[in-house]
Amino acid sequence: MGKKKRRLFLFDNLKFFLIALVVIGHFVDIGTSISPTCKSIFIFIYSFHMPLFLYLSGLFHKNSKIPQKVVTFIVLGYLSKIVIYLTKLILFRQNDFHFFSDGSLPWYMFVLAMFIGIS
Repeated sequence: MGKKKRRLFLFDNLKFFLIALVVIGHFVDIGTSISPTCKSIFIFIYSFHMPLFLYLSGLFHKNSKIPQKVVTFIVLGYLSKIVIYLTKLILFRQNDFHFFSDGSLPWYMFVLAMFIGIS
């Protein structure tokens, strides 16, 4: 049997905190056009939470199987784009699919693919 690695709960807790900030940021985003307080909270959260996510991703990155990881993240990004597109099409009758641009969930997969590819 291999050597068992110990989890660093500090990083688990930090990731939980950042995920909670993502939820809060998306919730507060709804009110940014009508409330200066919501806009301030939104700007504060978005000024650091995604760069910190990228930092944590890089912190645990291993330089093995880089091409496979890049392809996996790109495939996951496009699969999530397709799922989001089909969900919007079925539920809301919206049919806006943009192959090279995105402002929702999949962009992080593409950023990770680029980040890993250039590291």
